[in-house]
Amino acid sequence: KIQLWLLVVAAFVAGAGLMGWAAEAKGEQAAKPAQATPEPTPTGSPKTTGAGHGAAAHRAKNSGACLVDQGAVEDLARRTDEIEGRARELQAREQELQAQKRAIEEESKRLTVLRDEIDKLQGVVKKANEEKVQKVVETLESMPPKGAAQVMSGIDEALAVSAMGRLSTSKLAKILNLMEPEKSARLTEKMSGVIRTRANVSANVSPKGGAAE
Repeated sequence: KIQLWLLVVAAFVAGAGLMGWAAEAKGEQAAKPAQATPEPTPTGSPKTTGAGHGAAAHRAKNSGACLVDQGAVEDLARRTDEIEGRARELQAREQELQAQKRAIEEESKRLTVLRDEIDKLQGVVKKANEEKVQKVVETLESMPPKGAAQVMSGIDEALAVSAMGRLSTSKLAKILNLMEPEKSARLTEKMSGVIRTRANVSANVSPKGGAAE
């Protein structure tokens, strides 16, 4: 019984001690001021924030002004204008050259047509002269020397020289002997010049039509 009583007393004492400790702890917690959750500290009032933004914008503007050289901008604009002006000049020059090229082509075509016409006319004249010379030769060959000498003396000397080159040697000798000595000598000299010219041309041309070395 004594032991049981001691246990009861011990339990009572322990329970009382626990209750006192709990009450003391609760009182301390109630006496301690509540700590509020810290709120973010504002960087400044709206007025202060606006002033900060204005200062930042001013600094950015001044920074941009420092990065851009006004002289460089003006120089770039001037060079751009010069390049554009040069491009316009080159374009105008190109158009002028194209116009000149077209004019030259047209003139070349006109000269080609004119040259063809001249060649045709020369062909016609040459053919007519050939026919005329041939008729004179036929006439002189069919006539007696005395009559042929008279005809030879009266025709154009160029025509007479051309005809002399086609007459037979015997016929020509008889005609020249019956002509006036001065007239005969002059025609003979011209005919010799024509013969020499033909000989030189033939000597300077190869058999294949090229120039002789």
